[in-house]
Amino acid sequence: MSLAALLASIETLVFVTGTNGKSTTAHLLGQILAATGADPIRNRDGANLVGGIEDVLRAAGDPGARPAVLEVDEGTVPKLMPPARPGVFVVTNLFRDQLDRYGEIDRVAETLRAAMALLPPDGVVVANADDPTVAALALGSERRTVFFGLDVVQRGAPGRHADAVLCPQCGATLVFDACFVSHLGRWRCDGCGLARPSLDVASTRLEIDGCRGITLDVGSVVRSSLVGVHGAYSLLGAVAAASVLGVAPASAAAIAAASGPMPARSEWITWGPHRVFLGLVKNPAGFEAMANAITAEPGEKHVLFLLNDRRVDGGDVSWIWDCEVERFERDRVSAGGLRAEALRLRLKYAGIRPVAVATSHAAAFEGALATCPTEQPLYVILNYTAMLDLFDVIRKALFPV
Repeated sequence: MSLAALLASIETLVFVTGTNGKSTTAHLLGQILAATGADPIRNRDGANLVGGIEDVLRAAGDPGARPAVLEVDEGTVPKLMPPARPGVFVVTNLFRDQLDRYGEIDRVAETLRAAMALLPPDGVVVANADDPTVAALALGSERRTVFFGLDVVQRGAPGRHADAVLCPQCGATLVFDACFVSHLGRWRCDGCGLARPSLDVASTRLEIDGCRGITLDVGSVVRSSLVGVHGAYSLLGAVAAASVLGVAPASAAAIAAASGPMPARSEWITWGPHRVFLGLVKNPAGFEAMANAITAEPGEKHVLFLLNDRRVDGGDVSWIWDCEVERFERDRVSAGGLRAEALRLRLKYAGIRPVAVATSHAAAFEGALATCPTEQPLYVILNYTAMLDLFDVIRKALFPV
């Protein structure tokens, strides 16, 4: 059976796309559906390009009545639609990411706008209302929309390198009554009247306990080991999508909160006598959210940056210059990965002299641990293939040939 036929055979098809949070949102939605008795088809390893999605569907055999919750790379969406006609289309957010692959967010937005036009008439767009670009796309989709976001009392302005501060409708500068990270918040345009739409699924509470978890109120109070504001948005996006599929938000939130993060997205591991936090970051917005969580932890930090530039990472790593690494100027910082020297230069301009630099992921990890007292955690901030390389280091140490 061809990929087109496989996609067309799925009765309940959910696409989860956007810049940050695709994997976690899809993971949580899959856990919610599984807890309600479904057996969702999932690309659990984050294989969100055409080949990976085809492999997952072929391995599933005849999908039958099984729902499919597929994380889909933003650039891959137009390669699948049609023949895919997802009944639920989740958009997490849009940030600058891999400029050599995607270009600016306006280009990605146009891709998603075209995809929404191909949704079935009864298709539902589940959108992050706190993102002005995403909200505008959903409002113009001519499909039923379910909006999620944060409904908490908090002030704040867009981050220094926020991407969407102009009205997507008229181009005027947006006014933010609150901003939770980058350009995500309560926004409005005084030029044309466009404003954040009403929230269908919201949390009226957001408490971030450093890298230890978050507390939300989605009809009932839930505590999750997800980290930071992006963790909150992933949980809310999953709950909103589940509501379209018939799961009450309070029940879905409780299931999602108990599910925890995907590996290395925001995960604690024990390595010998050390506690190690793994935080996946691939763009300035993600770095801002992760830095907010890590710097909220008490005491001096021991931080290891791991940076690669393989194809799926994007070969252009200039985004690190828009990351406020200066926030770690009082901490002990190490650098590693294929672009360790690029990190060293960025740290130099931030006034930070790393305690160790190594292109070998194993050497960088071991060197950072060697300088970190066992009573203090090591925080590892790493991008996608650096995460895979570090997992390989850990696997070889645990299961030597």
